[in-house]
Amino acid sequence: ILELIKEGKISGFTSQTVLGEVQRNIVKKIPQRTADYSYFIENNKATVLDHPNSRDVSHWHNVIELKDAHVLASATKSNADYLVTLDRKHFILPQVQKAVSFKIATPKELIEQLTR
Repeated sequence: ILELIKEGKISGFTSQTVLGEVQRNIVKKIPQRTADYSYFIENNKATVLDHPNSRDVSHWHNVIELKDAHVLASATKSNADYLVTLDRKHFILPQVQKAVSFKIATPKELIEQLTR
């Protein structure tokens, strides 16, 4: 997916909030990969959205856990066709899919959709 974004074949979006969350997790769990993450951030072609505002985040708190509501707020703001995640526990649920205007998929599912 990152290669498709880099090649301009699809558009990718993330947010400052997600990037901060990823960075904290890398530093905590695999600090030896911090330089790789920094290189990725400097060379990615994804559009980075500002932190979503609290009003937009609070809109989603009755759909998903509050700690994850910022992801739905940013995906909505970006007018995404897909939200790509490995978090099946919180995002790939019928009630979440029903509440959003975009499809929620794992990376594998998105690749399968794109190659049909």
